[in-house]
Amino acid sequence: MEANKSYSKEERDYHVEQWRSSGKSQKAYSLEAGIPVVSLHYWIYGKKKKGKE
Repeated sequence: MEANKSYSKEERDYHVEQWRSSGKSQKAYSLEAGIPVVSLHYWIYGKKKKGKE
């Protein structure tokens, strides 16, 4: 498994645009593109899910 990869702003924007145009679920696109689904979610919505308290 790849170590923590740092993605540039351009790479993040590219993946978000590709996901939107693909019509796929976040999970399906993430698996195809080889990026973590949590990262894609964060790039799309700009926030992390709240943890359980």
